Amino acid sequence: MISLPIDSYLQPILQKIQSSKNLILKASPGSGKTTRVPATLLRWYMDAGIVDKKIIVLVPKRIAAVSAADRIAEENGWTLGSEVGYHVRFEPMFNSKTQLLFMTEGLFIKKAADLKFWDSIGILIFDEFHERSSLMDISLGLAVEKQILSNENLKLIVMSATLNSKALEQYLPDHNSVEIEAPPHPLTIKYSTKTQRLQCDNDFYSALTAMAGLAWHEGKKDILIFLPGIGEMRKAESYLVKKIPSVRIDILHSSVKLAEQKEILKLQTLRRIILSTDIAESSLTLPSVDAVIDSGLRKVAVAEMKVGFAQLDLQRISLFSAKQRAGRAARIGPGTVYRMWHESDERSMPEQIKPEI
Repeated sequence: MISLPIDSYLQPILQKIQSSKNLILKASPGSGKTTRVPATLLRWYMDAGIVDKKIIVLVPKRIAAVSAADRIAEENGWTLGSEVGYHVRFEPMFNSKTQLLFMTEGLFIKKAADLKFWDSIGILIFDEFHERSSLMDISLGLAVEKQILSNENLKLIVMSATLNSKALEQYLPDHNSVEIEAPPHPLTIKYSTKTQRLQCDNDFYSALTAMAGLAWHEGKKDILIFLPGIGEMRKAESYLVKKIPSVRIDILHSSVKLAEQKEILKLQTLRRIILSTDIAESSLTLPSVDAVIDSGLRKVAVAEMKVGFAQLDLQRISLFSAKQRAGRAARIGPGTVYRMWHESDERSMPEQIKPEI
């Protein structure tokens, strides 16, 4: 098991959650909070003989749930689907003995009407809370209400790389806080000489291809490219295969079958380019990546009241998202991020994306 920055904090974290109802954990990307904290709590349950309660970890994306559960099982010599498991849409991997269970917040809300489900939970963890999806916010609201009204022994842990701690502290009664700043691996940042445009046209793909060629020449490992959607990925793929003949290109997107996504996360013998949306922005570790190309764009579902449904809107990412994406290049060792915008563009980028609620 490799050493991670959070390891030296695990015992104090355990003591703080044992001595209070709630814990706010702020830890920088790559610290190891997603895998090491839940595993530490499960070992506490095992050592204490606690068998009638579960540790539930809520994550924003299916592949994050699968990846984290799989890594914890591998690192601790546990069986995936037994001591530790996951429950995502169309693919449950757990049994009656599973005590550490990763779930998406959408599935959690569906189960929240079941009182027996709540009675089975000892600790509820909200991972990557900074993403502030409406489902994550609703889940936390339900949990706090349940804790106050009927389940005073329920413990809540909110984990994030960045948090408005003061607002959260007022919302969570009887809490402890831990803040961990992990020393990052060296990261080189390279900017475009041109300003960013909210348009994915031929000029955009030509610039992307040129950056990919440079990254391929300068680096030694895989390249991770962040793009706003599946359409942009397919178009980029057609450009890249012409620039770098015989290159292997993998696509990491929610529409790709979960089994294929799991394969992409594994170490490969051939060097490759991975195209992804923000699905790879947090929680996931791609150990073979040492270069990131960031388009600086994302697609967001925006409700259109005139037509009565939501449509995908192309937007700039936040400065925090840019930092998260860049961190993918230096997760395991030194890396380089190539940003498809001029450094001066960052003066007009939002610090963080506005929460859905």
